[in-house]
Amino acid sequence: MRLLPAFGLLLSTVLAACAARTPMAVDPLSDSEMAEIRGLIDRFHDSKTPPPGWRELGGDEIRKRMVGHSYFGYQTTSQPRRFVYEIMPDGKMWRGLGDLSRSACDWKITQHTLNFDCSKVYHEWYVLTDGPHMVMVRYYQGRRYFNILEEITFSD
Repeated sequence: MRLLPAFGLLLSTVLAACAARTPMAVDPLSDSEMAEIRGLIDRFHDSKTPPPGWRELGGDEIRKRMVGHSYFGYQTTSQPRRFVYEIMPDGKMWRGLGDLSRSACDWKITQHTLNFDCSKVYHEWYVLTDGPHMVMVRYYQGRRYFNILEEITFSD
């Protein structure tokens, strides 16, 4: 019986700590920006070159813009989902669909890609930019998958 109050205190502390790390966009994309980027992806989905005004980042640029930062990744498929990516400088990262469902992974950067090496998942992403915006593209089984990136921070 003495363990029940201690367990309750431990559980409430853990839940409070988890809830305290809520991701929030640093500079949120407006609805019109999001719609414009989605429209570009739809129009250039099958193109072998980026849309006009967009370019592919090289490995050094990916490192400068993404390592040590966290992002929402808005998937643009018929079943849109919002991923959370925390990319740490030490080659570790957290990836998942939200605060409580994230898993630890490793990452590495090649000359042209950012690679996520997670349990049961290996993604090789190309990163496109028009300057202020970034989109990740990966190829899997002959299809392209896109994530619109939005930098985030975590509130305490």
